[in-house]
Amino acid sequence: MEFYSEEKNRKAVQFLFRTFQIVMVLIVYSFAYMTLLGVNAAMEKKAITWAAYLPVVVTFAVYPVLLYKMQGVYEKGNVIRATGSTLGFASLLIVILYFHLSNLI
Repeated sequence: MEFYSEEKNRKAVQFLFRTFQIVMVLIVYSFAYMTLLGVNAAMEKKAITWAAYLPVVVTFAVYPVLLYKMQGVYEKGNVIRATGSTLGFASLLIVILYFHLSNLI
């Protein structure tokens, strides 16, 4: 019979959470990149200033900071809250980017 190890379980869950965060960064950044391409296309068709890039730049800058804060929440023992907040912030940023892009085109 194998011995139950709380330390191994904690490390495994921590690895899964970090992997989950990496996947979420890739998803959010892919949506942000597609929005960036959409803004470029809109700038070619219409006379739009550089300010159209601001939501995309804010997304690229803010999401890693939010993930860092969620790691702090995770380390305090709130695994479900950290996971839910990571998903919530990702969906919020994606919706904001789509709303911004739909207003441009």
